[in-house]
Amino acid sequence: MVEAVSTIAQRDEQPTVWHSLEISQAIARLKTDPDTGLSDATATYLLTNVGANELTGKKGKAWWLKFLLQFNQPLLIILLNPVQVETYSFFYSKTQVFKMDRVYVPV
Repeated sequence: MVEAVSTIAQRDEQPTVWHSLEISQAIARLKTDPDTGLSDATATYLLTNVGANELTGKKGKAWWLKFLLQFNQPLLIILLNPVQVETYSFFYSKTQVFKMDRVYVPV
């Protein structure tokens, strides 16, 4: 079996800022051929020891938290207070606080 030897900088060295290197510098640092790319042994070594070249996503917020965060504006809270009072009076009182017999919708 072929033993894979890393041509990448070891962990104790300074990390390489790859995006700031010229193409020729990156190719020389990786000790690779620009036409064929990394050898199979080097690619296997990097995949097993360094890991796949993928980003891990951040876990998103729960749907109920996103919903509740929509109500963080003071004016919205002020406008929702009469709705709460009317709902309370509708279910727990014999008389309604705000008499609503018609609703007009402007067109």
